[in-house]
Amino acid sequence: MQKPSLGRIVLTHVEPTLNNGERVAPAIITRVHSHALVNLRVFCDGHAVLHLTSVELVGAELRTDRYACCWWPPRVE
Repeated sequence: MQKPSLGRIVLTHVEPTLNNGERVAPAIITRVHSHALVNLRVFCDGHAVLHLTSVELVGAELRTDRYACCWWPPRVE
């Protein structure tokens, strides 16, 4: 599994009304608490600025629809 570090990009759930109707947005890791807990700055497709703290980093296969998790973007080949 990949390890989180400052500046890495992840995906996270957001309120669709803040993100032009989309439920998922990219975010940058701004602080690493542990291998599975990070703080995020979320880049919404709009004017919203979100800072999320203590977000659980999970594998893409483990992600759920809950808002307090993030995961690595899929690899594009």
